[in-house]
Amino acid sequence: MIEIFEDRVQYDCLPDCTQGIAQVCKIMNMPSNNKVLNLGLLYSHIGMFDYNQHTYRNAVNYLNYTSFEDLFRAAMRSWFWQTCNEFGFYATTDSGNSFFGSKIPLNYYIDLCMDVFGNEYNVDHIKAGIENTLKLYGGTENYNGTNVIAPRGSIDPWSALALKASDNPTVIPYLIEEGH
Repeated sequence: MIEIFEDRVQYDCLPDCTQGIAQVCKIMNMPSNNKVLNLGLLYSHIGMFDYNQHTYRNAVNYLNYTSFEDLFRAAMRSWFWQTCNEFGFYATTDSGNSFFGSKIPLNYYIDLCMDVFGNEYNVDHIKAGIENTLKLYGGTENYNGTNVIAPRGSIDPWSALALKASDNPTVIPYLIEEGH
């Protein structure tokens, strides 16, 4: 169920605007004495009945795909490799304020890194990778790249990591309104 919300926030109107953030909020905010009924309505509206098939083992198997025949899967593996090696920015429910409880702690992703790429991809490896990335590129506060256009979308949940300003004329932060 949590993936319905993750996908809508991440991609908003993809594949179409009948299933975007505004529609999810509209359904979840409908008057009801039982918000579980709103969740059921959302679940049926989105039409993603295979969401109950998502298990940890399925995630590992999905990310262990090493062919380029399915480019989306190859891209997901590449993206996940980056999170395990370079920036470790994970969406968790560790805050304690989540509608979903604490079902997806940070350790879920650390375990996933190890199960997909090997035991050496542990928390120390991830921390070291983040430190190396910050040392190499400087992070958003002191970015030291050159000749870069740095786009970010106004509704992109990853925009917290995005470069928002630069004193370097060869580095151009670019905001895409309502973009991912």
